[in-house]
Amino acid sequence: MLATVGVLLSKYLGLKIDQLDYYILGKLSLKGKVLVIDDYDRLTLEQQKEGYKLFTFLKDKLPIVFLGDYERLVDSLDEKYLIKVIDKRVELPLVLHPVKIWDSYFKFLENDLDVTLPSKLQKLFISESRNLRDRIQFHSYVHQEFYTNGKKGRVQVADQLLIIYLYLFYEEDYQRLRNGSKIVYSNDALNSPIATQVNAMQDNKEEDYPLHFAKNKEKYFIFELVISASISELEAVLNDRDKLNKQFENSYAISESDFIQYVRTHQYEFRPEESQVLLDFAIYYFKKQGINSSLTRVVISENSNQIMPFKIPHGQGAFEIPEKRQGKTDEQIANICFDEWSKLLDKKDFDYSEKIRFFRNNYLLSYSKLASKYEDLENVLKKISFFTYPEEMILIYLGSKDQWYKFDEWTQDIWDAIGDLEETNFKHLCSTLNVQSIQVHSNFTLARKTPSVENLYNPQKNKKYLEKVSKKIKEFGIEIADE
Repeated sequence: MLATVGVLLSKYLGLKIDQLDYYILGKLSLKGKVLVIDDYDRLTLEQQKEGYKLFTFLKDKLPIVFLGDYERLVDSLDEKYLIKVIDKRVELPLVLHPVKIWDSYFKFLENDLDVTLPSKLQKLFISESRNLRDRIQFHSYVHQEFYTNGKKGRVQVADQLLIIYLYLFYEEDYQRLRNGSKIVYSNDALNSPIATQVNAMQDNKEEDYPLHFAKNKEKYFIFELVISASISELEAVLNDRDKLNKQFENSYAISESDFIQYVRTHQYEFRPEESQVLLDFAIYYFKKQGINSSLTRVVISENSNQIMPFKIPHGQGAFEIPEKRQGKTDEQIANICFDEWSKLLDKKDFDYSEKIRFFRNNYLLSYSKLASKYEDLENVLKKISFFTYPEEMILIYLGSKDQWYKFDEWTQDIWDAIGDLEETNFKHLCSTLNVQSIQVHSNFTLARKTPSVENLYNPQKNKKYLEKVSKKIKEFGIEIADE
């Protein structure tokens, strides 16, 4: 009997009720039954009006309970409709108000995950009226990501919580991030709680460990796939060089797989010889491709943490200083990072430009630090053709002279070196110098100064740069935006 009512009500949510439906409903025996309508306030105005007709018909046949925000119902639907259907309005206990349920929940999270969370994150849940059911759903993913998938201590907690929030309540925005795009909010939405927090997360370049979302996106996405391979099968991959080689090759085409998930959540448990094989493959494939794959990034990130762990933020400006960092200056820490990784990279015959690419892609050292480590910087512009990535050598030279963005100060030998670059190297140089438009993703453009909060949506032309590289622009057929 209830199934019949359920079918009819599903059709109502579709929604049009005809005379046959009313006839069938009139014949049903509904004694002892209660009809509960959840989230009625979230229906469209048209659905609510259609529902009013149905509930008026049913109200004398069985009790009907509406669950929803009364104020939102009044705002969207004339109160006269509700008075005829709703005999009694019941306020839920204050303890179930969003302010209460999220305050206690965030205190639980802070204790459970050993972190101080920003108050603005909690206010987001309250301002958007996330209810008790939302909290249950949200916590199921918190448990899945931090415990089942082993992310506790391996991601920034606030970033991960915000990603879960997007996944549950802003699916389209989450998918944009998942597909490698940036979420760009309209001017009207820029000051909303969700926009300000997501923008801050997307633009965060702080050098903390675990790496923030902006620097290690793959680690933060939700694991919806269930591992189909058994642990023994995945362990077999780890100990078979041919299978391992295929996993690394495939990881440049896919962002997630059973094996990548397995490595991400278990690599701290691997035997030393297993970890070493993984690291050797990761370095080899980085040299081969010049960029990280989802798998190389996971392996390199964990080894970076072993060499020199980052400070672990505890919120409100507090940090836990790992033992390896204690008593060391920033300069000493940078030297250890450079020396330890250089030993590993030298074994794979990395030239200096490849080292720069490695350190920068993995957010390990700045261009200025890398410039100070190169011994023959004054003559580097004469030798750039001998490097795999000549543009990287130009960049450390500019950094050593403090001439980034200062195009009027560049000498002719700098312009000559740029003039000798191949297309891929030239575009990478431009992108690194932020003379590429952030707003236009489909075309490569050279009409932008270094971005700032003030000019983010008001790009300014780099006339000097455009004049000097005009030959390269024509040679490579690069389309300039807003000329």
